[in-house]
Amino acid sequence: MQLNNPISIGRIARPVGVNGDVKVYSISNEPEHLTGLAKITVALPEGFRKLNILRSKRTNNWLRMTLEGIETREDAYLLSGCEIVIASSELPKPSTDEYYIDDLIGCRVIADDDTELGIIKEVMKQGHHDLWVIDGYFGEILVPAVKEYIVKVDVRNHLIVIRRIEGLWEES
Repeated sequence: MQLNNPISIGRIARPVGVNGDVKVYSISNEPEHLTGLAKITVALPEGFRKLNILRSKRTNNWLRMTLEGIETREDAYLLSGCEIVIASSELPKPSTDEYYIDDLIGCRVIADDDTELGIIKEVMKQGHHDLWVIDGYFGEILVPAVKEYIVKVDVRNHLIVIRRIEGLWEES
């Protein structure tokens, strides 16, 4: 099976029980992104495999899934650590003020006083909010991805404007 531009939306953590069920986490830590699916595509070392979902039950911030053809704990163990993927063309449009991490990586970042800061090289998950890692003119800068610091995000033009935060970067 071929899949163009696969995007990871989840990960199979480990077997649950003895009947082949698996513990699944959403990449976004929101299981709702995986609920309601009838099938998943799993990235295996030998390629992609589509699996029908027979049952899915939410437990805290993960899902317990029963997958067709995965009938024993040993079958489920072989899927441990595998990513659940979709084609990038299948991604839903993000809501207003939401962005895919891949859209942010590589964006130029400036402060609201037009100071060039650099390029976003990574987005780190940090509990209640993400941290944007900017690599550039003042070394590495970590910016909390919260509304009070973000002035504008223009992914189409690869430009992000953030509010100047005293002490976040040192100008020499």
